[in-house]
Amino acid sequence: MKRFIALCIIIASVFIYPVLVNTYVVFIDKDNCRIWVIKDKRILIFFQNKFKSFVFPIAIGKDEKENKTPEGLFETTGKEENYYWHPTKDQKRFYRKKGVILSKAVKYDDPHNPWGSHRLRLNVTRIDGFPIYIHDTNEPSAIGKAVTSGCMRTRKKDMSVLYPLIKLKDKVKIVKSFPSRIKWL
Repeated sequence: MKRFIALCIIIASVFIYPVLVNTYVVFIDKDNCRIWVIKDKRILIFFQNKFKSFVFPIAIGKDEKENKTPEGLFETTGKEENYYWHPTKDQKRFYRKKGVILSKAVKYDDPHNPWGSHRLRLNVTRIDGFPIYIHDTNEPSAIGKAVTSGCMRTRKKDMSVLYPLIKLKDKVKIVKSFPSRIKWL
């Protein structure tokens, strides 16, 4: 029984604790990435330096082919603040079903803008050519879900930590599940 309880505690510390609290991660990474996105756990790990890391819960793309969050090795190519969201036809149709008519450009502080006020552009696009971003959101209930059109959404308070620390050309690795070489302390 004691072994079973100890095993439950270990499992909980690996899968629950890192999502709830920023923690330290021991990591061996041949690509030297500062940001890792683990899609099945819906987390973003940011390595500030060799000794300090942050773990943030995120939302990812829907499982549909054209809306999936891509996997692979990418770079940050842009940083933007207080920008306008330009919804696609599909996004306008979605909001219209909710009774909301969107304009061509929706301001960052509009409650119908799911993008929030800060975004980091990656050097990858969706199938339709639309760029993929890591951005904060005005819809915090989306965090932890697969609801986006391919982007990764963070909470506003997490982006306020992340945004000033990210540099252009920082490497971003997006994977489906935990690599076996990640260890939680």
